Amino acid sequence: MNLKKIARRTGVAFLAISAAAQASAAGTLADLTTGVSFADVATAVIAVAGTLIALNVTVKGAKQVIHFIGK
Repeated sequence: MNLKKIARRTGVAFLAISAAAQASAAGTLADLTTGVSFADVATAVIAVAGTLIALNVTVKGAKQVIHFIGK
């Protein structure tokens, strides 16, 4: 059996399992939103953005140092 067949069968099985889970977890929007703290979500988004900014600054700084050394 090649890799494509295995990936296809795994994907189909995953979709079947997730579809069954979604069908059994039916509810109203209020039921879904009461369990979520949007302050925590905002904090997580800001943390991810800060991490990406720090990574970008680090890469630009490293490129600048390499540029200075190269001259």
